[in-house]
Amino acid sequence: MNLDKGTVYALAAALMWTVPATVTRILLSEMSPAEIVFLRTLLGTAVLFFIIMLFDRGFKAVKSVNILPSLILGFFFFSTLYSFAVSVQLTTIANAQFLTQMDIVITFLLAHFVLKEFATKRLYAALALSVLGSFTIFFSEIAFVSAEGAFGALAGLGSAVFFAFYTIAARRFFRKTDHWTMVFVFLFGSLFGAIASGISIPTISPYFWQLLLLLGLFTSIPYLLFAWSLKYTQPQRPAIIGKLTVVTTPLFAFIVLGEIPLLHSIIGGFIIFFATLLVILERPPNRFNP
Repeated sequence: MNLDKGTVYALAAALMWTVPATVTRILLSEMSPAEIVFLRTLLGTAVLFFIIMLFDRGFKAVKSVNILPSLILGFFFFSTLYSFAVSVQLTTIANAQFLTQMDIVITFLLAHFVLKEFATKRLYAALALSVLGSFTIFFSEIAFVSAEGAFGALAGLGSAVFFAFYTIAARRFFRKTDHWTMVFVFLFGSLFGAIASGISIPTISPYFWQLLLLLGLFTSIPYLLFAWSLKYTQPQRPAIIGKLTVVTTPLFAFIVLGEIPLLHSIIGGFIIFFATLLVILERPPNRFNP
């Protein structure tokens, strides 16, 4: 199987995104969602800075023309992480992960109408399967939704909306920028996190600081890989490949926390997994490969 660069980068990002939900759930016992996102993005900025130093020697300030796009992407970045942290706080990890999966629908629509990048028949088939898998999980859970759970559901859906806008904006923006611009996106994200948390740094044990550093690592690297994938392929493809997390994240949560998803959630997750395979096995049009 001859995978293109965009697919490989998206796959690597999806596998790394398996970890943050479980780590976030553990940190929520000691910190608020805003505090977690603030420190997650701040540490992620530091990690990303040193990673890019290995690839691109010499620091490069972001060009003035790119400051506003970096600020916008930073807002979408922060909003995605914060909404997801709230969702993890109020629902199970499996359900929170599912609730973010609707970003693919929004991504498809935005790519079609904004970027004029039309999807193939296989991509639309994968979209249909992803929606089917998502609603399979949703309708199995809706009977158990409380007022708190309903707010968690809205937060998860909000995370999906913000990530879809991040994907489309990044697709257009990262074609014209270098690696260092990504550092500024993270930096602006941490700025919004600082505002939301009131620059609150809680008193926590070294164990939780280690978890925060791990969270920063598993935020910076996959988002960098995701940005790279958008340079090589349509935004719809990484969006659907990212749905692998609907399978891998609940599995990781079960191994670490013993959290068991419902049977309907497992069935829906496998439907989305097969949708992802449809995308992975399709060779993208040559015009998306530089």
